[in-house]
Amino acid sequence: MRLDIIVNGVLLTAGLGLAYWASKPADEDQDQKVDVINIEPKSIVSLKLTGADVNVEAARRPNGERFWIEHTRTEQPKEPVAVAPDPENPETTEELPTAEPAPETPGKTVNEKLLSNEKFDELIKSFNPLKAERVVGTIKEDQYKEFGLEGLKFRFEVVQDGGKSTHFFLGKKSYGSQNRFVMETDATGKPGRVLLISDQGFDNFEKANVRMHDRRIVSIPLEEVTKAEVKAGTVTKKLAHTQKNKEGEPIWTDDEEGAVAKPSYESWMDKVNKLRLASYATDEQEQRLKSTEPFLEIALEKGGAPADKLIFRKLSEDTQQYFVYSDFLKVHAVIVTNRAEPIEKDIATVFADVK
Repeated sequence: MRLDIIVNGVLLTAGLGLAYWASKPADEDQDQKVDVINIEPKSIVSLKLTGADVNVEAARRPNGERFWIEHTRTEQPKEPVAVAPDPENPETTEELPTAEPAPETPGKTVNEKLLSNEKFDELIKSFNPLKAERVVGTIKEDQYKEFGLEGLKFRFEVVQDGGKSTHFFLGKKSYGSQNRFVMETDATGKPGRVLLISDQGFDNFEKANVRMHDRRIVSIPLEEVTKAEVKAGTVTKKLAHTQKNKEGEPIWTDDEEGAVAKPSYESWMDKVNKLRLASYATDEQEQRLKSTEPFLEIALEKGGAPADKLIFRKLSEDTQQYFVYSDFLKVHAVIVTNRAEPIEKDIATVFADVK
């Protein structure tokens, strides 16, 4: 007789939940880990999570590298909270007022677009293969709620080259672990087996707007850059980052024999190093930026080889807005004005000795 049938019967007799049993780690001699899917990360073209209050969609960029992620969520209005009596006035005896019921107000939709980071890479790598910690098997519809699958609200889809797709319904987290129940399904939504899998990657994807957003502008830390060519208009300046101070840290100098450290270079490049993107140019801004002359370009080298290139532009709309393009980004990103303005203003310090 099958073990899962025996276990189901015992649990029902004892009044215990099947989900509770499935959450417990299997004994070493009863390891139930099985490969659920085996998808080569390079074959993935998109991921999609569809839920009641959140929708997340990731699509591979045309250059075949990172993914664009669109995260859309509905923020529900907060319930009114009753105010307790003032504890400083013990004579206050009136009862705690009852909160008024919240009016039927539609939630606010928030949409964010971002480039994927290494946590997204970890998610797609986890599909090669995706292992189930335990196979629960097929369940009856009246058991869906126990696994967080009532209404089959959360649907996850992986699409590969050629249009092949893999689908899951996501349920609740298991008891006392970082695993999650999922139900296999096909493109038509037909229910399949319930599995217990690691939830880390799926949870990160659901919260991609805070966990999977790569805010870097270049692919390598500026500490690793060995040379930089700075260009503003028709003037060019070559800097080196190979000498070290007393603490053994690299310092910025002119790229010439016997050059000495210049604090002005160090301060200016530190401002560049601290830049972080805030958002991305709209399609309309991207078109305008392509025909806008840059006010600053910084070509970076590492060990004698090109590492990246930063191109700074700005647009004057209601207010002046700064953008940066890099080989790593391959799009224009919006950079915070109060960080970009000092870089533009202090360009003169880099070219102070250029005649």
